[in-house]
Amino acid sequence: MPPRKIIVFQDDEKWNHYLKEAFADTVSIPSIANSLEEGLRLIRQGCPDVVFLNPRFATPQVAAALQTNRASNPDFRVFSLGNGSSADYPFDGVFSDPPPSLHDFQKYLAHRIPLPDPLRILLVDDDPKMGELFEDYFERRTQPIFVVEMVRDVNQAAERLGEFSPHVLVLDLRWPEGAGRKFFRSLCSRSLTPPLLILTDLISADEVIELRGLGNPAIIEKSSQAGTMPALSALIKKLSYFG
Repeated sequence: MPPRKIIVFQDDEKWNHYLKEAFADTVSIPSIANSLEEGLRLIRQGCPDVVFLNPRFATPQVAAALQTNRASNPDFRVFSLGNGSSADYPFDGVFSDPPPSLHDFQKYLAHRIPLPDPLRILLVDDDPKMGELFEDYFERRTQPIFVVEMVRDVNQAAERLGEFSPHVLVLDLRWPEGAGRKFFRSLCSRSLTPPLLILTDLISADEVIELRGLGNPAIIEKSSQAGTMPALSALIKKLSYFG
């Protein structure tokens, strides 16, 4: 999946750092504009998919550039970083100051970005209870509709990956004889793969460093707050769009 073009039009380092971290588990890396001139240049030349904008920078010139981009791209989204605006621009959402938790950010964003419908998830896990949990939760979702397929044999995952063409691949890392890690390494060697979410039990800092050195997966511990189904749903939606 090609990366989305994200522009952060903000001179507050707190927000700039926060948004870099918020998209660190995707292939979409935000471009930071700290000045009016730089922001206008990026909007006019970059054809962005998403802009995060300090409302102080919403001048008539900026509003006109945003409207031009929206006219050519109906899926274009603009989010305000902070309350209020100095220009009459139709923001697609507002993130109040201070920045929300990552889970709240993903949940809010997931309801305001264009998503594939249906959204296909391939779950590679040998625990049938996990498959039941995914199917029970996602089969009741709409806007978008989700289609979940489970593979309980990691050796068959590559074949189903090609046949099913998932928007997001969810992989349990704990398999006998390191089969999960071998499959992950094989994915990292491919040029085109779907966004990957590693779903696992307790994981050490060294293991995270090892995984980050091979690829750029989102990593969630099953027992963590981020491992709850609503939080996973928001993360899967973000990955399906931003890669």
